Amino acid sequence: TAGAFVTPGLTIVESVSTRLAVRGRGYGTAITAAATMVNPSNSAMLIASDLGRSTYDRLGYVPLLRYSLWLGTRQQTQPKD
Repeated sequence: TAGAFVTPGLTIVESVSTRLAVRGRGYGTAITAAATMVNPSNSAMLIASDLGRSTYDRLGYVPLLRYSLWLGTRQQTQPKD
């Protein structure tokens, strides 16, 4: 899967994924390239996972910054009466 949201001057590429069984066969590169070129006159931008980074490098994407998002859970507390 891959999606492209087109704005004036920028295409935002999101939701890039391939099934585990077909990874490494070029499908991710093909669908990312297609989403990137929805509007060839626009620059394109995406947020890369570590897993997809080499694909985006091959397509000419340039890293601007790196950050990590953390997800944690907390024990729910019962409301006091």
